[in-house]
Amino acid sequence: MKGSEKQIKWADDIKANMKPDFDNLRSQLAGNAIALKAINFVENLDLASFWIENRDSSPMTMLNEMVQSGLRIMGCEYSHNAKFNQSNGEITITWTEIVDDGKGGHEETREEVI
Repeated sequence: MKGSEKQIKWADDIKANMKPDFDNLRSQLAGNAIALKAINFVENLDLASFWIENRDSSPMTMLNEMVQSGLRIMGCEYSHNAKFNQSNGEITITWTEIVDDGKGGHEETREEVI
């Protein structure tokens, strides 16, 4: 888990409290490999700030956000957005980072499909 020691402890407690909800959702959707991939992705996010910011959300709410508008994942210096494609199970992560171009750097948007 990434974050300060205090954030990590808090996030671990939040995740532990949510585990039964994730397990329940996983058993409800057991026959749906694409949904299970999305559940695993969310459950394995390792940014303490994400868990703290979403402490009042349910796993289903997080998945719905991923499908509808993208799940915002804050951490380190940049924010990421995860969008889930229900038809093929792809999760597209987009983020902006500073690229050193020898002239002070510039922002570039990056994208990764998992």
